[in-house]
Amino acid sequence: MDRSVRVAAAVRAARAAVAELDEALTAGGSGLSQQEWLDVVGACQGLSNRVSGVQDVAIARSARFERTYAEDGTATVVERGPGRVALDAADLVAPRLGVSHQHAQARMEDAVRLGGREPLPVEVDARPGRTGVEALSVAMRAGLLDRYRAVVVAEELGEATAPVARAVVAALEPHLGTEPAAGLRRRTRRVLARISPDLLVQRARRARAETGLRRWVAEPGVDAWHGTFPTEDSAAAWAAVDALARRYLTDGTVPRSRPPEARP
Repeated sequence: MDRSVRVAAAVRAARAAVAELDEALTAGGSGLSQQEWLDVVGACQGLSNRVSGVQDVAIARSARFERTYAEDGTATVVERGPGRVALDAADLVAPRLGVSHQHAQARMEDAVRLGGREPLPVEVDARPGRTGVEALSVAMRAGLLDRYRAVVVAEELGEATAPVARAVVAALEPHLGTEPAAGLRRRTRRVLARISPDLLVQRARRARAETGLRRWVAEPGVDAWHGTFPTEDSAAAWAAVDALARRYLTDGTVPRSRPPEARP
């Protein structure tokens, strides 16, 4: 059977299965115990993870198609190798996802990285390097890992060589199906520090050189601030701010806020 026919049939079957599940869960009364509802929650999350993993594969593959024009104006669509991203790829994916160009571009680059290659524009004369995190995509398609947690791990390994990244992901494998994003981030850093300590030192050195303070408009009449500082400076600054805040409360400069349950 032709691959396009198989894909179309699989999509129809998946839609029918989800529709049947929706009808079974929403029709009539409850009929399920709490444990059974929780089992459904877990099963749906596994399905969502698998669909997201398959979608990433499709996004990465769609990015490889480039439209070229001959001297007579004839257009030809050429599929490039793994890791390549065509100039108009994000604009074609964005309406399918219902997101902006910027969001589609980020999603596409994440999908390419999770597939095992560093994203490179098709016009760049270089071979896309390997990321070593392709096992994260496999875990997603197995239903164990959602895209957010996969991207968290991939970002932590963004500067690691492919062999190092592959070794870290292998060490994380027993925890991919159970640990939340924050836990996976900490575990990734611990494993990376054990396997390649020099890499974390270089990362810390660069991060300290890129500290600073940013301000932007959050809500009408309200600004938001975001700062990143060296740890020792941050600790000293926080202590000073905390001491000043306590003094303001003691002096009555600012009113004490009532607990939420006491507010009208």
